[in-house]
Amino acid sequence: MDSRGGASSRLDDDDDDATAAAAAAAETLEEEEPSYAWFTGTHPTQCAGFLETTNTLTSLPLPRLDDRKMTRQKLMDYFDNTWTITETLFFALKDESAFYRPPYHHLRHPLIFYYGHPAALYVNKLRVAGILEKPVNELYENIFETGVDEMNWDDLTKNDMRWPTIREVHAYRCEVYTLVRNAILEHPAFECGEPHGSSSCCKIEWNSDAWALVMAFEHERIHIETSSVLFRELPIELVRRPKYFPPMHPTVLQTERRTPETSWTVVPAGSVKIGKSRDFPSFGWDNEYGERDVHVPSFRVSQHYVSNDHFLDFVKGGGYSQPQYWTQDGWKWKTFRNVKWPCFWVPNGPSGLHRYHIRMIFEVVPWNGSLPAIVNAHEAAAYTNWLNEKENLPLHALSSYRLPTESELARIRHAGAEQFASEMGASEARSVPPLPTDALVARDAVMHLTGQQFHCRLKQNRNLAFSSECSVDASRPTNAPGEGGGPVYDIQGNVWQWCLDWFAALPGFRVHRLYDDFSTPCFDGQHNCISGGSFASTGDEASVYARFHFRPHFYQHAGFRIARSEAAFVDDAADVREIPLTHVNSPPPHASGWDPRRTATNGISLKRMRRSEAGRDGEMSWEEVADCDAGVALPALRTGYASMTEDRMLQMHYGTCGQAASALLGSGGSFPRILAEHATAAAARVCTGTSRALEVGCTVGGGTFALASMGAFGSVIGVDGDASCISTAQRIAETGELSFTERLEGELVERHAIALNADKSTRSRCSFRVMDPCGLSPELGAFDVVVVNNVLSRVVSPKSVLGRMGSARGLVAVGGVCVVADTFDWQDELTPRDSWLGGRRDDGQSSRASVAKIMSDSGFELVDECELPMVLPVTSRCVEMHAPCVSTWVRRS
Repeated sequence: MDSRGGASSRLDDDDDDATAAAAAAAETLEEEEPSYAWFTGTHPTQCAGFLETTNTLTSLPLPRLDDRKMTRQKLMDYFDNTWTITETLFFALKDESAFYRPPYHHLRHPLIFYYGHPAALYVNKLRVAGILEKPVNELYENIFETGVDEMNWDDLTKNDMRWPTIREVHAYRCEVYTLVRNAILEHPAFECGEPHGSSSCCKIEWNSDAWALVMAFEHERIHIETSSVLFRELPIELVRRPKYFPPMHPTVLQTERRTPETSWTVVPAGSVKIGKSRDFPSFGWDNEYGERDVHVPSFRVSQHYVSNDHFLDFVKGGGYSQPQYWTQDGWKWKTFRNVKWPCFWVPNGPSGLHRYHIRMIFEVVPWNGSLPAIVNAHEAAAYTNWLNEKENLPLHALSSYRLPTESELARIRHAGAEQFASEMGASEARSVPPLPTDALVARDAVMHLTGQQFHCRLKQNRNLAFSSECSVDASRPTNAPGEGGGPVYDIQGNVWQWCLDWFAALPGFRVHRLYDDFSTPCFDGQHNCISGGSFASTGDEASVYARFHFRPHFYQHAGFRIARSEAAFVDDAADVREIPLTHVNSPPPHASGWDPRRTATNGISLKRMRRSEAGRDGEMSWEEVADCDAGVALPALRTGYASMTEDRMLQMHYGTCGQAASALLGSGGSFPRILAEHATAAAARVCTGTSRALEVGCTVGGGTFALASMGAFGSVIGVDGDASCISTAQRIAETGELSFTERLEGELVERHAIALNADKSTRSRCSFRVMDPCGLSPELGAFDVVVVNNVLSRVVSPKSVLGRMGSARGLVAVGGVCVVADTFDWQDELTPRDSWLGGRRDDGQSSRASVAKIMSDSGFELVDECELPMVLPVTSRCVEMHAPCVSTWVRRS
C-alpha cells in the first residue's frame, strides 16, 4: 500500500516510457511556480483568455457553432483555454499525497482520477464518433472512464485502486492533447468545404460527429468546477493558490461589510419556457433540449441569497439539533455525519462560542457574514422550516417559506437575459446579414463575454471572473419581470441556487448517441435541480439554458434564497398546487422506479401515496396532504415485471405462485431461485471461484439469499435502485422473517408471515446496497459470479449496465461468470427508445444479438443460452407466465 491506494488493479511500474517532461512536471509540484513542463498543452501566458493586466487566466465565451461563426482556430482557442484552466487548477495541489487522498466523505474518487478523467473522455467520445480510430492507452481509458455518483450519504467507497503515478498521467495527458489538437486542425469533421487550416469554417450540430469534441470541452469544464469543490474539501495544508488562477473576489476580505436585511421582490404571474431547440447554435447537454411552457403563479422571492450571518442565526438557534426542521433523509444525513454547522465553516474556538473562519478553495479567511452560506439542499430546506417556525408560519403550506422552483428562477433569469440582449445593442447582437438564431443568441451572455468582461461590464461573478463567491449584494441586480420589477441579486453566477424540484426530463427529451447516460440515471427523484451557475461555472454551465442537478447531501459552490407563493397573501383557499414544480407529470424516462406524479420533495407534496397494509394488492390510499380530488379511483392491477408491487415481489421471491405453477416449475415457482440455481451450476461447470457473487436487480433479495445458500459463496452482494426494496431485503437479512399480503380473489386477501429458508450464517454472508444499475460503482470490486436479473429493460441506460461487466475495473473477474436474464419487453417510459438494445423496427436487430455484441466486445465468451420460466403472481389462482432469455458468459480477457 502506498499513497496511490491499494493493489486491486495492477499497473506496470516500469517508468522507462515516462517522458523527461513528465518527470520534470512531477518535480515542479514542490515549487511555488509551475514550470513550462507542468503544462501539457499551452502555457497560461500564451493561452487564449490570459489577462496581462492581472497575470491570470479567465474563461472564454461559450462558442457559437454556426458555420459562419466557428473556425478551427476558435476551436483550438477554446480547447486550449479549457485544458489549461484544468492544469492551472491542479497545480494547487502541493504534493503527491494530495492527488491520492480520498475526500473526507469517501463519496468521490481521489483527485488523481479527475486529473486523468477529462483526457480519457476526449479519447472515448472521439472514438465513438469515429474521429479517432484507436485508443491512446486502453487501460487508462477504462480506469478513468467512470466517476462516482453515490446513491446515498452513507454509500462509502474504498480507495483500494492502485492508481497510476502523477508522472504517468501527465505523460498520458501530453499524448491526448497532441492527438486532439491534430484532430481539430486536420480532421475533415471540422471543415466545411474549405481547405484545411486554421481559417477553415465548420458547422457543428447535435447529430454531427464533431459534437463529440464540444461535448468533451463542456464535460471538462464541469469537472473544473466539481474538482475545485474537492480542493475546497481537502485539508488546507495540502493546497496553495496556483499562479495564473483568478483571484478571490475583493469582497471576501471585507470582513466589516454589512449584511443586507432580508428584502423581498414580488414577481407577477406569467409564463416561462424551459428548454431550447436542437438547432440552437451552442452546445447543450441532452436535458436542456425539449420545451415546457410553465405558468408561474405570482410569488415573492428574497432579493439576496441567505448570507452567512443569517444562517448563523439558524446554527445558534439550535437548527442542527431539532429534527422537526429536517426532512427524514436530511435528518439521517445530519446524524450520520454529526453535522453541527456548514461544511466550509472552520471553527475558531470552542463550538459553543460560534466563532468561525471560512474555507475557500485555496485559503481559510476570516469570518465574513455578507458572503452567501454554502450549504447542501438538506440544510437549505431545514433553514426554511426553522424560519417558518420563527415567524409562526405553517410548515408545508402555500404560505410557508420554501426554496424557489426551477421555473420561478427561470422566469427571473430569462427577464435578465432580455435585459442583457437589449443592452448588447443591434451591432453586437446580430450578424450581417442576420441569422434566424441571432435574437436567441443575444440573450445568452456567456456566448459573448469572458469572465473578466462579466465583471467589468455587468458587475457579475460568472465565467471564472474570480475564484470565490462574493458578498450577496456585490453584483448588479436583475430586474424581475413585470412593470417596475424589483431587484434580484445573483440570479446567475456567484453560487448555484438549490431548487425545490427534482431533476426531470422536458417534453421532447432524447438521449444523445454519444453519451446516453449523462442525464437519464438522474431522473430518479433523488437529484435536486440547481440553477444559475456559480463563480466557477464556465461555458454551458453558465448559459441561461443550463439545467444541472445534484443529490441533496452533495456540497457544491451552492447556496439558496427563499421564496413564498404570493397567492397565500390574497387567497386563503389557495393550495400547494400553486407551486410550479417541473418534475410533476414530467415525461419519461424515469429511473430507479421513480414516479414523479407521486413524489414529495422537501416536504411539499401534491399527492402522497402509500400502500394499504391490509387492502387489495396494488391498492393505494391517498392522504389529503394537498387539495386532492375527491373520490380518486383506485388504480387497476397492472401486469408485467416492472409494475410489480412489493407484496407481489415478496410473494414471487419467497412464497409460492399457486400450487399448479409450483408443481410445474419446482423451486416454489420462484424465478430468483431458479436463476440462482442456473448461475451456480454454470459456475461449477467452468470451475470459477466461489469467493464473491453479485446480483444486480436483486429487488427484495430472494436471489441473493439463494446464491449464498446454493453456491457457498463467501460473500454475496445484492444491489438495486429501489431503496424500499433494499430496506426490505436488509430487514429480512437481520430477522430471517418476512410478511406479505396475497390477493386471493376479488377483494379478498390473506396475510402471510413466513421464515426465510436460510440460517443466520447464510444471511450474514449477504449484504444489500442501494445503487443505480446504470452507475455500478467500480469500488464494488470484482466477482466470480454476477447475475443481471431482469434489469436491462427497466433502466434508462441498459448499455451502461453491461459496460460495467468487463474492462480494466470490470465487475466480473477474468475467468468469472456473468448471467444476463431479461424479457426484453422494452417500454419507452422505462427506457428511452434510442437506448433499447435491439427491438427497434428501424434496424431490425434483436436484443439477444445486441447483448451478444456488447458482451463479446468486452472479452466475454457465450457458453449457454436458454429461456427459463418466470411466474409472476396475480391472485391465488392467476399468474403471469414470462420466459426471459438467459445467456451465460465467461470472461476470457
